Amino acid sequence: MWAVLATAPSHMHCNIYLLKRQEKFYKEVMPMATFKELRQQSGMNQTQFAKYFDIPLRTVQNWEGNINKCPEYLLKLMQYKLNNENKKVGIRHDA
Repeated sequence: MWAVLATAPSHMHCNIYLLKRQEKFYKEVMPMATFKELRQQSGMNQTQFAKYFDIPLRTVQNWEGNINKCPEYLLKLMQYKLNNENKKVGIRHDA
């Protein structure tokens, strides 16, 4: 892996550095919420949340019921979207 990085263009090193820095930020400042916590903090019910993210309602129900596990990368993306589209996680809003 390091041999690949050593031959990679310098902009790739910068991207890797930024990704690691962002990952550190999310781990230290924004602890990962469970799917159910994220949905509850958004102030939306399951149906609203499913429509907002264009996810089948049954998938939302399965993730909350721990039948299936929501992938961590999706949790991060959903949290990012909520925080950057004036739907701050932790602040209730009218949906």
